[in-house]
Amino acid sequence: GKVVSRERIAASVWSSGTSTNVTDVYMSYLRRKLVTVLGDGVLSSVRGEGYILKMPAGEEIIGTR
Repeated sequence: GKVVSRERIAASVWSSGTSTNVTDVYMSYLRRKLVTVLGDGVLSSVRGEGYILKMPAGEEIIGTR
């Protein structure tokens, strides 16, 4: 995976400016949903940088082909 900054995530999701705190809240919601499907550690915070998505071996993100 590649680290994506909070600011880049916010700019990609919301058209108007939003705080990175809003991004953190929604990433937390997403992390909880991913844990139930793919297990723990799939979506991780990288302190001071952003987030990284680490797919388990043999899994792929739907719609990336």
